[in-house]
Amino acid sequence: MSIPRKEDFSIESLELMIKCSQKPYISYEEGATLYSVGRNTFIKMAQEAKAVRKIGSRAIVNVQKLNEYIEDMYS
Repeated sequence: MSIPRKEDFSIESLELMIKCSQKPYISYEEGATLYSVGRNTFIKMAQEAKAVRKIGSRAIVNVQKLNEYIEDMYS
């Protein structure tokens, strides 16, 4: 299984990967696409949810933690 390129990501493919537990962490760019918000808005939400993890200079977002935050704050 090859790793898809950034331009190969669609909302449907990201949702499928997350539902299948193949992708518990996403990048800021993937998250902005998945949640249909701007990149800066997504970064702010992820930071408020304390769902951001840094690996070197790369940031990844815990999808489960972010979804729980969104459900708690915006329900």
